[in-house]
Amino acid sequence: MKKILAFLVMVSFMSAIVIAVDQNVDVTIGDTAGIVVTPTPTLSFGSVLQGTNNNAATNGPITLAPVTGANTDMTIAVSVSGAPFATGLKFGETLASGQIFNLGCTLLGDVCSYTNIVITPTLDIPMGFAASSPTGVITYTVTGVPPVQTP
Repeated sequence: MKKILAFLVMVSFMSAIVIAVDQNVDVTIGDTAGIVVTPTPTLSFGSVLQGTNNNAATNGPITLAPVTGANTDMTIAVSVSGAPFATGLKFGETLASGQIFNLGCTLLGDVCSYTNIVITPTLDIPMGFAASSPTGVITYTVTGVPPVQTP
């Protein structure tokens, strides 16, 4: 009897205590924001004369299209460097440098749909600009803001 009692006492001490431990799980899913700019790699105006305005690009227009997998509203800020482009390159009727474009995400389920931005570039060359083959750079800075999810 003592053996059975000792066995029961040992079993009761050996009983495992089960405690549930919760662990929180979180993740930050980044937005995909980016554009493809065409034509690439160079927007060209060919040969133009000093003192002329609204010279059309020979390989335009410019198209700003979202990258595959983009999932956010995008703001595109334009800056231009290099003479005569910084002061003479226009998108439509406005100087290109400083322009801001918006690519809005239209949610189709969990996927965004966009309308590409098409821009007609022109170049003004001031009178007295030296005969040369200048180059410049157009910088498109893209920032994204997640679209508002509707339940």
